[in-house]
Amino acid sequence: MSSVRPTPPRTTTTRRTVYSAPMATPPAAPEAGATPELHGAVPIYTDDPPPRPSTVRLVARPVTVTRAAPRYPSNRWDHLIAEGFGLLLAYAMWFANALFTIWGLMALGVPWPIGGLIHIGISRWQQTLWRGQFHPLVALLGIGCVLLDLGTTLIGMVHVVTWRYPTFAAGMPTDLRLWPALLASPTPPWAWQAVLLVGLTLLLALSAEYLIRVFWQRCADAWDAVHAR
Repeated sequence: MSSVRPTPPRTTTTRRTVYSAPMATPPAAPEAGATPELHGAVPIYTDDPPPRPSTVRLVARPVTVTRAAPRYPSNRWDHLIAEGFGLLLAYAMWFANALFTIWGLMALGVPWPIGGLIHIGISRWQQTLWRGQFHPLVALLGIGCVLLDLGTTLIGMVHVVTWRYPTFAAGMPTDLRLWPALLASPTPPWAWQAVLLVGLTLLLALSAEYLIRVFWQRCADAWDAVHAR
């Protein structure tokens, strides 16, 4: 037997020439200040204006200042009684000042009803006008009223003390024109009594209205605290 070898299949190789496409040259960078051209871009037109930036408006709210409630002792009625006693003491000083002022005006020949009206006017002046807006004329008249109050109160106090307590006012002249003797050397024996009366006059004439205003407000605050829940 003869052996027959199989014939292997033939493979045909075909060579094809492939041409590569040339690479596109990158676009050159635009010059400074030039507008780059958009190839193939479609412009979009709109009638709406561009949105405006939002504005925030700040509205100032008025600040309410509340006065802190005054601190009082645990027993509010005791505090009210104490403030009321201070107010009564201030009114007692005011009435004593009125008495001495009217007495001093009577010593100068002024009837007591007119003297009472003068004292009320001076008191209202000190309570009202001195706390208002400063004005030179108002200040000048106010100083005159205070000096009148001091002088008449001292004259009335000297007359009352000389009449009611002659031992205390022994040798003290009732005419204030003789009082410059206090500046002489040696001083007269009634010098300390005169200095004491001058101090009392300043206390009554200058502090009565002020104490009334202070204690009136304190009593009002204490009354509100008593009725507060």
